[in-house]
Amino acid sequence: MVDQFVASFDNVPKESILDFDATDDAVHGKQEGRSFNGYYDYYCFLLLYVF
Repeated sequence: MVDQFVASFDNVPKESILDFDATDDAVHGKQEGRSFNGYYDYYCFLLLYVF
């Protein structure tokens, strides 16, 4: 995937910046993998996205 990304440029970029962003998805009930988010005061899945 990285090779294809680099090949899409005429001039190869010197660096790539990855943006890691976590977001919460509220759960209802006792689903496996949930965690308590103290900031929002509820249980959720904490998903990690990379852009």
